[in-house]
Amino acid sequence: MNSNKLVIKIIVIILFSVTLFNSCKKDEISETPNTQLPRNETWNCLNNSCIDPGDGTGIYSTESECNNNCAQTIILGCMDTLACNYDITVTQDNGSCIYAELYYDCSNNCINDFDNDGICDELEIPGCNDTLAFNFDSMATDNDGSCEYAFEIMVNTWNMSSDCDGMIIGTILPSEITVSQGLNYGDLILDLGVGVIINGQVDNLGNITIPNQSIGIDQFSLDVIGLGQLNSTTFATVNISFSGGFGFISESCILTLTL
Repeated sequence: MNSNKLVIKIIVIILFSVTLFNSCKKDEISETPNTQLPRNETWNCLNNSCIDPGDGTGIYSTESECNNNCAQTIILGCMDTLACNYDITVTQDNGSCIYAELYYDCSNNCINDFDNDGICDELEIPGCNDTLAFNFDSMATDNDGSCEYAFEIMVNTWNMSSDCDGMIIGTILPSEITVSQGLNYGDLILDLGVGVIINGQVDNLGNITIPNQSIGIDQFSLDVIGLGQLNSTTFATVNISFSGGFGFISESCILTLTL
């Protein structure tokens, strides 16, 4: 009877030992990583391609999802931020960039235009741009106050020399002539001295006209007529004809006026 109890005790001890041993082995197994478990795949998009970082840190859970989001559509256009047609959505530059002309913006407006005349300050040409002026410059874009007018130039005291084809008038004409303003703008009064007055006109281009008229020189009554030209602000010529004096005088003279 005692031997049976002893056997039972031994069996219990053996079973307990086996159970304890198995429990310890399970604890060891749970603490040891199982390198054979499937890897947690994740994916990242790099340079338009999907890669698996290998550590589970990717932002896409599947390669298919990564491909759907990573594939980049190529958009051709201009990528230069300084160009007028720069497009922020473009991914590949195709050489189509367009740039504004020098001194202009992309809307073809002047960057600098102080007088708002549509001509950029850097391209302005100073001068006289009044078409009525004697020194009108068709190239001038910016009036610099230099305009001079034929009528105002002619109203002055001029040095005069005469070249006549006769022997009388050249000896009578003075070496200086005073031109004053007539009744209307453009009307001239040429004072030859000693009470001899010749009336004329000058237009904006400097064309001088001496209309047919009668004057008295010494004891003679003469008819005069002529044409001339204001050549510059200091030089003019007048071709004038004198006739009469009881038929004794018929001369043409070139009068040269200088300042």
